[in-house]
Amino acid sequence: MGWYQAQQDSIEACCRQLVVEGVIEPLSRDGGETRDWNLCELASLVEGHFHEQLDVKNLSEEERLAQECRASHYLVFTWQPDLPPYRVEIGESEARFLLQQDGEWRAVVTARNLGDRLGWDEENLPREPIEMSHCVPGTFAIHLALAGWPLVRSEETWAQRFHWSDAGDPEGLAYKIEIFEAVDRNHGFDVRTPRIPGLQYRDLDDIE
Repeated sequence: MGWYQAQQDSIEACCRQLVVEGVIEPLSRDGGETRDWNLCELASLVEGHFHEQLDVKNLSEEERLAQECRASHYLVFTWQPDLPPYRVEIGESEARFLLQQDGEWRAVVTARNLGDRLGWDEENLPREPIEMSHCVPGTFAIHLALAGWPLVRSEETWAQRFHWSDAGDPEGLAYKIEIFEAVDRNHGFDVRTPRIPGLQYRDLDDIE
C-alpha cells in the first residue's frame, strides 16, 4: 500500500504544480461543465477504439449509455521499462514465465493445465519491487488465455476474483473475459477467441 500511496502523492504534487503554473486548471464542479467534459472523453474513447466520431451535442441519454458500454469494458496494457525482460514458454501441459536476471533466464512462475483448472506455482516470484509481483501474474495470465488455458485455480481463488478484476491474479482476468465477451456479443460482434476452460460464458444479465 505504501508504493501506491507514494504514486498517488507524486501525481497529486505534479498536478498541483501544473495548476500553479497555469498549464491546467481544476475541472469545474458545475454539473453541466462536468457532463460536457465526460462526453468529450467518451467521444475520444469511441474515436480511438472504433474510428468513429460522435456528435456529443446531440447525443441522447440512451445513446450515451450504449456508447459507454461499448467503449469503456477493454484491457489496458502498460509497459514499465524498469522491469526486467521476460519470456513465456507454453508446452502441452506446462507453461513457464521467465525473467532475465543477472544475465540468466529464470522461471519465476510455473503453470500446469489441469483441464478445467489451472495449476500455479509462484514460489520463485520476487516479491520486490511490488511492480514485479503485481505485474507478472496478470501478464502471464494473458498469455495463457490466448493459448486457451484455464485461468481458475480453485473455488477459493475464484471467490476472490473481484479483488483482481483490474489487475493481478488470473481469476480477475477470467472474470473480465466473460464480461468483455458478453458485452461484445450483446453488441453484435463476432467474438473469435479461445474458449477458456472453466468459464460459463453467460449472457451479460446473468453475470453477477
